[in-house]
Amino acid sequence: MTQSVEALDYTNQAFAILRNKITAGDFKPGEVLKATALAPKLGVSQTPIREALIRLAEKDYVEKNGSRSYIIKQFNKLQYLQLSEIRADLEAKIVRTLLSEERELDLPSLVTIFEKQRVAMDAGNYGLGLIFNRDFHGHYLRWSGIPQVADFVENICVIAGPILSNLREHRVTTVMDNHFHSQFLKALKDRDSDRAVAIIRTDIIENASRTCALMHD
Repeated sequence: MTQSVEALDYTNQAFAILRNKITAGDFKPGEVLKATALAPKLGVSQTPIREALIRLAEKDYVEKNGSRSYIIKQFNKLQYLQLSEIRADLEAKIVRTLLSEERELDLPSLVTIFEKQRVAMDAGNYGLGLIFNRDFHGHYLRWSGIPQVADFVENICVIAGPILSNLREHRVTTVMDNHFHSQFLKALKDRDSDRAVAIIRTDIIENASRTCALMHD
């Protein structure tokens, strides 16, 4: 029993590392991943990496590529824009519902995630900033009590990582005090649902449109 728990722990660890690396744009669309090559780089044995790759394939982050390798999925502009539009609709609906309820929102925890994102972006660590962006959206969506929505949005953030990996040099620097997340937090604090919904929709759609304008296909 102890060995199975340990094996599961190593697989979870490998999965989390690879998921973060995909989110951060450390892999490019179409890049091939093999357990034999990843093991020495991640400091994890091949078996948990193979299990983690299987789990990543189940999430549609990678595709099977032969018997022993996987490939980072590729999305075209239309697919990415459609996913972003669906995401914007979902997030807007959840935000409006959350603010129509009388319960307290755990804003300090959300502020903490944004602070980590701000520090990462100020330090020029764009990849880590993308990870905290994923966590920011996923965190407040889980307040809805509908984990499937949070999972769906987090999945889109992961999928976007490889797309954004080729666009880092085109990234538009934003003053963090004027960042959409900063504005969104103020709207949540004021419980202003119209403003919060407008901010989150603009955040998602504007970023998706800017990204798609830089994509080739």
